[in-house]
Amino acid sequence: MQKRNRKGFTLAELLIVVAIIAVLVAIAVPLFVGALDDAEDKVKQANERSVKGVAVSYILEHEDKFLDGTTKKLAGPWDVTATVGKDGEVSIVSILDNKKKGVKAEGASDITATEKTADGYNVKTTVDITDLSKLKDEVGGGIGG
Repeated sequence: MQKRNRKGFTLAELLIVVAIIAVLVAIAVPLFVGALDDAEDKVKQANERSVKGVAVSYILEHEDKFLDGTTKKLAGPWDVTATVGKDGEVSIVSILDNKKKGVKAEGASDITATEKTADGYNVKTTVDITDLSKLKDEVGGGIGG
């Protein structure tokens, strides 16, 4: 009797390999999706910080435009709408005193809306007096008025 030289894998061996690969994929995919979600959240937070920084700088540079009518001090909070380009450049679209609209300032540091666009992000957030205080303390000096 002559031995046949059989090369290749049996069906059982192939099924075991496919099952192992399926288990590895089932473990890896949720990890990658979670990492992508975390990265997206970090991008939104970074965009909000960038927008707040630019808005605070603008408010402090043009302080006279943002003074409260009765106290003659910076009061805020302000609703800020901006775009953040793919290159990270921030363009302020508007800064509105949200007291005039009756919007509560609670949770002002939270992102109210961040929408991804083809050119970057549209960001809506709120800048309040604590954001101004932080920046003025960093550069030296309290809130003027």
